[in-house]
Amino acid sequence: MTVGMQLLISIFCIPKISTEGFICSSGKFIGFNQIKNIKSESGMFMSYKQLTVQYEESSEIFKVHSLDYENIKKCIYTYGNIVIKEIDKKEN
Repeated sequence: MTVGMQLLISIFCIPKISTEGFICSSGKFIGFNQIKNIKSESGMFMSYKQLTVQYEESSEIFKVHSLDYENIKKCIYTYGNIVIKEIDKKEN
């Protein structure tokens, strides 16, 4: 596998979601109770969202499919106690 293919796979890795939290593209598990904030940005492709997840002392950026984003958002509202900030880039 080439480095480019590995990068593409890691960029578009879909997080595994449970009632406790989810696994980011880096492989780190983030519990909903650890999350301070999530910002979402529409990416180049409308079907993907870029999420910036702030937890404890650090943050992680990863991309998820829009449908998975809706699932994550639903889980966070149900199991977590944080604010999701919607940020959509405006094209000039």
